[in-house]
Amino acid sequence: MHVNRWLVEPITRAEAIGWALTIPALVFIGLVGTNMVRLLPSVGWLAEKYPDLTPTFLILCLRMGAGGLIAVFSFCAVVPLGAQLSRQRPLVRVAAPLVCALLVHAASSQFIASWGEMAKLANALYGPTATQDSPR
Repeated sequence: MHVNRWLVEPITRAEAIGWALTIPALVFIGLVGTNMVRLLPSVGWLAEKYPDLTPTFLILCLRMGAGGLIAVFSFCAVVPLGAQLSRQRPLVRVAAPLVCALLVHAASSQFIASWGEMAKLANALYGPTATQDSPR
């Protein structure tokens, strides 16, 4: 009976907007999370080679490891999905995917900027081949 009632109830504007924001946010979170986890070994190699140049954010990511990053990104994906499935208030349904996607975007931007800055410093201090021996 519950499923039939759920299928018959009309969809509200907040539900439509919430789901329209949640699906792209989940895809974005998944792609960014996958890329950061895949780049972690290269960042770790560079951080081991030049520990004095490693920015704080990269140290945090390396200490969390792949499992920690996966847990953080999974949490950021579960929050908007949970807001939609548990039928939260309209403001929560719209805000949850936006806030989580913005947090993931900020983390990704900081990760890439820190890595780029570290590579620039290493190249400036140790020559242009300082970052070219990275294992792929």
